[in-house]
Amino acid sequence: LLDVVGAQIGTAFVAPLLKSGLFRVAKIYDTIPDIMRDVNSGRLQAGFADAPIAAYNIQQGKFPDVRLVKDYKPMVTGSVGIGIRKADGELLKKVDAALAKLKADGTIKSILAKWGQE
Repeated sequence: LLDVVGAQIGTAFVAPLLKSGLFRVAKIYDTIPDIMRDVNSGRLQAGFADAPIAAYNIQQGKFPDVRLVKDYKPMVTGSVGIGIRKADGELLKKVDAALAKLKADGTIKSILAKWGQE
């Protein structure tokens, strides 16, 4: 049982953390770097954030006492999307084609590996 944890306002993590009853205090933060700072300093025992963003922040070296818990099983799963206006059908086709190409040629896999997200 953890005493104090944190999550970013407006994310899918907030409600489950507050409702879980597993934590004495669940603090809400404006940004993920704010969460990382308080984990690094010991003000939080853990911070819940999107793994790629947390990993990027950790990789920057500003939070030397923070590590990503690789065997953590998320309470909430989500996905990342790209928002395009309904009227921009041609743009949507171009984005979809570009993403398909990047996936097929291994670029996405390479980018994920570069940032520790493989």
